[in-house]
Amino acid sequence: MNEFFTLTTSLSAYSKWILTRLILDKTIECKLSKADLIKLGCPHNKFKKVVDELLRINAILVHNVEHIKKGRPSNSYIFIYDKYTEMNKLLSSEMLAQIEGEDFRVPVKIVWCFFCLNKDEFGFVENLSVPVIAKACKLKNVEVKTAIAQLVASNKIQQLTTGCTFKKNGLFTHEENLSITKRASAYALSIPNYDTVDELKATPLNFNFNLLLSSKEAKTEDYVSSICNSLPINIANRYKVLFDVHLKRLFSKHSLELFKSYLADQPKNSIDNFRRTLGLLVVKCIKKIISYKNRKQHLSILDISKSLFGTTDIFHMNSNLYHLSSFITSYIKVYVNCFLFNTYVYFKKSTPSRVNVKTYRNYISEIDNFKADAFFLNKKLFLHLNTNNLTPNVRIAFSSKI
Repeated sequence: MNEFFTLTTSLSAYSKWILTRLILDKTIECKLSKADLIKLGCPHNKFKKVVDELLRINAILVHNVEHIKKGRPSNSYIFIYDKYTEMNKLLSSEMLAQIEGEDFRVPVKIVWCFFCLNKDEFGFVENLSVPVIAKACKLKNVEVKTAIAQLVASNKIQQLTTGCTFKKNGLFTHEENLSITKRASAYALSIPNYDTVDELKATPLNFNFNLLLSSKEAKTEDYVSSICNSLPINIANRYKVLFDVHLKRLFSKHSLELFKSYLADQPKNSIDNFRRTLGLLVVKCIKKIISYKNRKQHLSILDISKSLFGTTDIFHMNSNLYHLSSFITSYIKVYVNCFLFNTYVYFKKSTPSRVNVKTYRNYISEIDNFKADAFFLNKKLFLHLNTNNLTPNVRIAFSSKI
């Protein structure tokens, strides 16, 4: 969890909000009046409590001055809090302006700040349950749920997956079952601003996760065939053979059986959550490989276990949880590379030619030069490419139904 919320555990939500505004808007030793604090968002009926709490953690000091006029002088304060200096890098004034422009109460605003300070490099917030958020923000669970609903309704965040409970599975040890029985909701702060989607007419990716999720009788060969059938129809047979061999190495019989057994025990709501989380991981994988802001990375087994099961502890190397996470990692990487390769072939087909091994090698060497973003819309995965091949009216280069 972000350091700001661990340093301010004793503060109420209102005091956290005022302290946030002071850190972002004011400089150390800035003088503050009651009117200044009210203007920052402190309600009149919470003023005394907020001041007392900020004084207690030495965020402000009472500023004593001589008064010429008779009568009770009004207190003023000096802002002295310097324990947290990284907030400006994670929560800008522009982000605060977004939330200030809405008619939101303080609980909603502090939950928004919580999401902003706890998002990962791609704008995702994962594995933080409502009770955890409520404790960090010093709110009630119902207040957090209301805040999240209002943020979703106003398009400030997107709820990618909902929380669920997985059933225990006989193939896992007691410790492993304890680690993977809960899954908190996942949210996104980076929401694409597309009212309509202009989609380029390209050969769609035919295979999806339905086979992986629904068929108890499916064998390794079925998964491999499903993936190979999604490749461009003009691909050379030599390449298909190499790809077939590569896939069969990825999908071991043990991992496949473990995966099917695990899914067979889960209720529908958990399966639905699992499906949505797989979609989230596909987007994350694409963002790691080709992104405007990041160098080429790879989706790791730890990324998978954290997103799917809320844990990065996959125990020793021969654990069932490790094999399960490894299988899903391989599947997503293959899916993404097929998706990107199809896109690459589509934009390279200005002169008709067969897709051969050399084409794939060129794709591997040139993929680092791709600049794109990925997102979901209407249960479809879209790739938003930055390429000279696109006209100004066509923003979406390729899509696949998940």
